[in-house]
Amino acid sequence: MLLRKLRISTIAIVLSILTIHASAGPLELERTTRISPKFLEGISALYRDATREVVATGEFTLPGTTGCSVTPLACGTERSGLLGPGDCIPGSDGTYMDIWTFQGIVGQTVTITMRSESFDSYLYLANPSGGIVLGDDNSAGALDARIEFTLTETGEWGVVANQLSPAGGPYQLSLECSASINCPVQIRGTTCGGIIAGTIDATDCVREGLPVEFWSITGTAGQNLVVTANRTSTSGSVGLVISDEAGTTLATDSPDDTTSSLSVTLPATGTWVITVVGTAALEYNMTIDCQSLSTCFGTTDSLCLNDNRFRVTVVARDPRTGRSAFGQAAPYNDINGFFTFPGLTQDAANLEVFVKVLDGRTNNGHFWVFYGGLTDFAYTLTVFETSTGRVKTYNKPGLEFVGGADTSAF
Repeated sequence: MLLRKLRISTIAIVLSILTIHASAGPLELERTTRISPKFLEGISALYRDATREVVATGEFTLPGTTGCSVTPLACGTERSGLLGPGDCIPGSDGTYMDIWTFQGIVGQTVTITMRSESFDSYLYLANPSGGIVLGDDNSAGALDARIEFTLTETGEWGVVANQLSPAGGPYQLSLECSASINCPVQIRGTTCGGIIAGTIDATDCVREGLPVEFWSITGTAGQNLVVTANRTSTSGSVGLVISDEAGTTLATDSPDDTTSSLSVTLPATGTWVITVVGTAALEYNMTIDCQSLSTCFGTTDSLCLNDNRFRVTVVARDPRTGRSAFGQAAPYNDINGFFTFPGLTQDAANLEVFVKVLDGRTNNGHFWVFYGGLTDFAYTLTVFETSTGRVKTYNKPGLEFVGGADTSAF
């Protein structure tokens, strides 16, 4: 058993005598002291865009010292520090420490690493209430410390950069935060029509640094889905994402306004997920309009060909990465059109698939479908006949430059 003492005044963080087990891995403390009702009392924290970088001002005061300064630590950064005379002294062991803070979100996984060539590094992680939740001595190898932890609440968390024994010298401190938080996903079912009232707040899941809510709806291949979300509270912007159950995005609208709207043609029958994205805690109303299958609506993801009789969509997969994306339609005329895949190429002008639907009924009584691959992506082309509801799908394998023809399609 290794006995360490770490004490900070009640104005800031108060950590009493800590008994910890000596180990090569992370150390869970046997006792947590929660004194301050608000972690880092007297500190002003501000958000900067979606990076959640914290700007802190103020200073802790410790008995017998001139005070403990608090420094902000942003996700994805590495900072330099210096332990030595003039720093906080946590207790009777004579070691020095620095206090850093970062803004964390529930469900987010953070990795904190402290390295030094001058002393044996030691790290503590404190929750927003001021309680120590984890300590570590050498999980980063040699004399370096590392803590990896999934945050249990949203707020300002503290990092205490300490040392195993008294020694002065420089150190490096880094903080990595997960951009997508794999928090439990609660998907609520809904149906077409009506108005849905929702609220996004700090208790919701976070994806790419933004809070989100999930809704699901069952749709039919060829159906046109129009989703609109309006912010009803006084601040924040709202956005929308429509994807399949596997997470492949069909359409997206960034959260940069008080209203967000998407219109898509469903390429397959099944369950579709609507994600409402907020830039902050907000309230919203959402409407879902499922339009008739008997009409082709020209949307960003579908071509309407041959006098709007046929709706064509495509989904592609990059065989090198496994990533998938729905095609963006580039109409040409009533019988021809193209698709691009900006979700894979980041270029909406790069034509990848050519499609043509001809009326060949005077020859053999059928409509003819032709398609050509201008890409080595694998893709599935779906052609929906609005007047009958019949659907044909065509698959092109990856890493091949081939097309196809079906002269008895419909």
